[in-house]
Amino acid sequence: MRTSERPATPGAPSDERFPLSSMQEVFCSDERHMTDRFIVVNAWRVRGHVDTAALRGALDDLVARHEILRSVFGHEDGAPYQQVLPPCPVPLLVADIEPFTGRSREIRAEELIIEAEVGRLDPRELPLIRAELHRFDDQDSVFVLVHHHLGMDGRSVGVGIRDLAEFYAARVAGREPQLPEVRQAREFAHWQRARTREWDNAEGAAIRAYWSDRLAGAQMFTLPTDRPMPERYTVPYSEHIFECDEEFTSSMAALARRERCSLFMLLLAAMAVLAYEIRGVTDASFRVLTSGRNEAAFQETVGLLIDFLPMRVEIADCASFRDVLGRTRAAVAGAFSYEIPMGEITKLAPDLTRPEQNPSDCFMNFIFHQAPSAAETYPIGDGAVEIRERVLEPDETGDMPFGSSWNLEVLPSGRFGGGILYNRDEFDESTIARWTDAYRRILDGAVADPGASWRQL
Repeated sequence: MRTSERPATPGAPSDERFPLSSMQEVFCSDERHMTDRFIVVNAWRVRGHVDTAALRGALDDLVARHEILRSVFGHEDGAPYQQVLPPCPVPLLVADIEPFTGRSREIRAEELIIEAEVGRLDPRELPLIRAELHRFDDQDSVFVLVHHHLGMDGRSVGVGIRDLAEFYAARVAGREPQLPEVRQAREFAHWQRARTREWDNAEGAAIRAYWSDRLAGAQMFTLPTDRPMPERYTVPYSEHIFECDEEFTSSMAALARRERCSLFMLLLAAMAVLAYEIRGVTDASFRVLTSGRNEAAFQETVGLLIDFLPMRVEIADCASFRDVLGRTRAAVAGAFSYEIPMGEITKLAPDLTRPEQNPSDCFMNFIFHQAPSAAETYPIGDGAVEIRERVLEPDETGDMPFGSSWNLEVLPSGRFGGGILYNRDEFDESTIARWTDAYRRILDGAVADPGASWRQL
């Protein structure tokens, strides 16, 4: 039997229903939020011939290795759960791209990503991923992976494509795949709960004291909507994209180094100034996304391990942007030093999320990603490289269950950009564009003169 036809290794399915990770619980707290549009699309440009039989087998191998990709989600007596099922085939669409004119292959590849982003994956059905291989010709193609966000976060995509590429290469070469041992997402959920149960000690007391004191009187920053949030969205999410060139990114990085802080801290400090411009607040707590992978045993785990961490930035008595930056640096360092699941933090500060109960207030995720300086090449065909540079702005994209998300990123090219996810039921596009323009203006002013009054930026 050819290696490309090697059957997927069977997993260990169980009738048992497992608890969820902290972030999965947030998005499964209400059955209305378990949307089949909560998907994420990643794509890779592939050079060289692709063995489609080996690719199909590798996708099935991937689902067998990572239980979360063959898990379903549901509610029983109001409580959410996940259940691992036996390995199953992964749908793979293989299609030749029709001839086109007037645009480059790079733009056509982006269009394929946008087309995939309007798709659906039901978290109550298997599997939680599907794939597409679009061929310009036999030596140039676009590999698209669509996954439900309940099953994979950003780090999981990196692990998943590495494993997929190794399974593919092993099938083509007729050898066994060489991959590290892996812990499953359900094990991570058990570990999270066990860790919180062990807080009856000095460390746990210190953690609880920090968050109780730090968040006393704090409220999460929310965006004022143009229209109240409906009980159910009637339109898909949209994305507003903005970008800065390499020179500006270098200037921001230089400022961050001079002020002994990270680029993330600089971007969050600018957001604190924007919060004042939007709502007139000088005491804002931001919901920052973290990897959630503080335990070494789960670095190779595929699942939704990310979590939120509130970072409170108080700037009323700050004179300059440099002062705001110093205040932000201290807030970030303290939050990461005492990082625990967001669900546990809100128990210690129940008023933190109170503004989110107002339908005219939209909660906001603040996400920053620093891409590697050089894009990694994976052994599919003669090499697959992720498509990270995007110039097209989609009218529709994968949904969030609720809220808005500010996704900021430094790309491998050195350019800095953002993609703001929002729903038109709540916001006009002009509102989002106005805020992103103001954010860029604040960053411009901070880079030009960090000693200037932050109120004048």
